[in-house]
Amino acid sequence: MQDTQLYQQILGLKEPWLVDRVELNLDQHQVTVFVEHRPDVAWQCPHCGQACPLYDHGPSRTWRHLDTCQFRTLLQARPPRVNCPEHGVCNATLPWAEPGARFTMLMERFVIDVLQECQNITAACRLIDIGWDQAAHVMQRAVERGMHRREQTMVKYLGVDEKRYGRGHVYVTVVSDLETGAVQDVTEHHVIESLACYYRQLSQAQLESIQAVAMDMHQSYITATQDHVPGGEHKIVFDRFHVIRQANQALESVRASEYRQLCGDDKDVLRGAKQMLLWGRENRPAKYDERFAELRRHTLRTARAWSMKELLRQLWLQPSLNHAREFLRRWSRWVSRSKIHPMKRLVRMLRRRIDGVLRYYEHPLTTAGCEGNSRIAAIQHCAAGYRNFQRLRQAILFYCGQLDLHP
Repeated sequence: MQDTQLYQQILGLKEPWLVDRVELNLDQHQVTVFVEHRPDVAWQCPHCGQACPLYDHGPSRTWRHLDTCQFRTLLQARPPRVNCPEHGVCNATLPWAEPGARFTMLMERFVIDVLQECQNITAACRLIDIGWDQAAHVMQRAVERGMHRREQTMVKYLGVDEKRYGRGHVYVTVVSDLETGAVQDVTEHHVIESLACYYRQLSQAQLESIQAVAMDMHQSYITATQDHVPGGEHKIVFDRFHVIRQANQALESVRASEYRQLCGDDKDVLRGAKQMLLWGRENRPAKYDERFAELRRHTLRTARAWSMKELLRQLWLQPSLNHAREFLRRWSRWVSRSKIHPMKRLVRMLRRRIDGVLRYYEHPLTTAGCEGNSRIAAIQHCAAGYRNFQRLRQAILFYCGQLDLHP
């Protein structure tokens, strides 16, 4: 079998395309396959599919293909151009590559698979021997392709969360499907427009299919959901873990304030106790047991605030909505009678948001279980952080969007 016949078969080229010749460069470890088409061929317009005559050829172009053994393999051809009566002069569709691509479709599929497995562009580039910009371009094209192909599915349960990136307080809004864990979109900042622009992409039927949206108590997310989702005010579920985070922040405020006021042994008890107090009772490492017992022996506001925080965690473990409502009422009365002001502020916040907090019993949702939460953190860690929003969005959708990425 001749080399041209070999590459004709392994490339899967069909009429009117054929391999004209094959050049081997041992010094550069490179194989170049020259591809031509037969004359007098009617071509289809890439836009409308109408049969059109050949107009001319574009300049010679080269595409990177899968390696032949250890040799880099390139395809080289002059793309034909057609003259469509409706769309004018345009490039004919090539069977081995998408428009504007520098890789063949088989090579692009391979790059996507390696990127998915490595979850790191630099590592993938070393394995495939391509440039960083080339890999990033493949990722960009894959995400655009996947988002274009994504069907208008009816997502019933949405999770909305904010993620910090770059330096300073710079955030993005991540919207996920809580049933599949797939990230639906990533938008810039965490203002009203951040979530509103996602809702505007949805059809009326998709908006009406939303049954609940889990989120934190950020007013921007609340307003956007109320404005765009039919009956949105009654579909908001405040994430239980964000509520406990608010309780932990109130607890730390109590500890820091009390630490500044104390002296002597009492002050030593609270010194460096921040991390210890954040642990839940059942998850606290054994190394803290002795120190925690000492804290409980002192009559400190911090110990009382910790008890309030721990008891609040039982709110989501009640047997029914009515039991939960009564539990929250009694807990709020207890905390309100105390003189611990950060915890009293927490009570006032919960009273304002009580419907969204207790809606957990109608829709037991939380954003903590999203596939994106852990993977996004891993993506940022592997990349040593992101300074560019578009790069971060592209990476999150590529790895966490469950998109159809292949050409």
